[in-house]
Amino acid sequence: MDGTKAGLNTREEFRTQKPKIGKNSNLAKLMEEGKNAETVYREKGTGKKRDFKAEEEMSEQEKLKKEEELKHYKVWNKGKKQLDDRKNNVRKFTP
Repeated sequence: MDGTKAGLNTREEFRTQKPKIGKNSNLAKLMEEGKNAETVYREKGTGKKRDFKAEEEMSEQEKLKKEEELKHYKVWNKGKKQLDDRKNNVRKFTP
């Protein structure tokens, strides 16, 4: 298959065949292909490729959503009805 002699080899025969093995082997070809390849990052559980740009966009959207929720919680924690009543009272009594 790889052009080397099968069976019992002497040292000299092995040394002459050794360079052929390194150049012609599939492993050498795979290593050559992968030298300039880009690193692939995968998810731990599923093994799918990660898309960092999409993850960054999602995190920005989540941040905006959390900020909106915090604004609502500030109103809700004080009591929405009470805040409305206070605004109405201020409007009534200011000239």
